[in-house]
Amino acid sequence: LRGTVEQMESVTEYVIEIDETSTAFDLPIKVLINPDGGVINSGTAEYATVTVTIPDIGSARFNIDSESIGIIDPPEGYEVSVSGEVTVEVRGLYDVISGMTSDDISVYVDMSALGELSKGVYAVSVTVEITNEELSGVFIYNRNAYIVRITLK
Repeated sequence: LRGTVEQMESVTEYVIEIDETSTAFDLPIKVLINPDGGVINSGTAEYATVTVTIPDIGSARFNIDSESIGIIDPPEGYEVSVSGEVTVEVRGLYDVISGMTSDDISVYVDMSALGELSKGVYAVSVTVEITNEELSGVFIYNRNAYIVRITLK
């Protein structure tokens, strides 16, 4: 970093924001070096490679069976069934996730978001939420990767 003496005197740290919900802990990640306040990046590197290590962070997996997957706004005149299970991975403090159960997680398909459908089988994304408000600091890993099959009859 480079700046005037006055600018540099005020720099005590450089904070890098990292989205922990999409970061694999203990693996190197690239972050943009973009200081503000008149201070500039004096090097040739646009990115810094950092490793984030957060102690006491762990993960847990919960299998949500098809009977537990909810359907929101099913289309009128159709019978909707879900097949397959979803294995949800959560991350957070060991002390918090060690007390979790699958009952703390809600998985559902919002049929209104799918548009016009006809009879058939569809692979659709599900919404996954942590429903227990007492579980602060727990997040769903890879939130958008969960898919199930729905059948409209």
